[in-house]
Amino acid sequence: MQPWQNFVDWTSYLSSRLHAKRNEIRRAAIVGTDGCVWARSEGANEFRPTESEMKSFVRHFTNLINVPANGADLEGVHYALTVNSGVIRGIGEEVDFFAMTNHSVIFIIFCNQSTYQDAMDTLAAFDNDFQ
Repeated sequence: MQPWQNFVDWTSYLSSRLHAKRNEIRRAAIVGTDGCVWARSEGANEFRPTESEMKSFVRHFTNLINVPANGADLEGVHYALTVNSGVIRGIGEEVDFFAMTNHSVIFIIFCNQSTYQDAMDTLAAFDNDFQ
């Protein structure tokens, strides 16, 4: 069993990871592969997808080849999608999101469109913590 499988305070973990990037990252979440949200950014930047949006979104990770053709809806917004090295990027009018999985959890972050490298660095840190 991996150490993270016993981790219970997902919200504190997410908050501590996002604190250093609070000017670049707008919202974030840790989601189970079943679509259940384990932790989310809170307050004015709360991540608020519907249950059906999340269940549909997590299915993208089972067939990344078809992701760009389908797009995705999160929080009532439709995003065009691209995939690069297993990272799904949702391109919106004001905000982009990036999502990746380690096959146990899915990390999703929403950021300003100009902060691509910050988003990738944050996802890499999440992934590193869960190795």
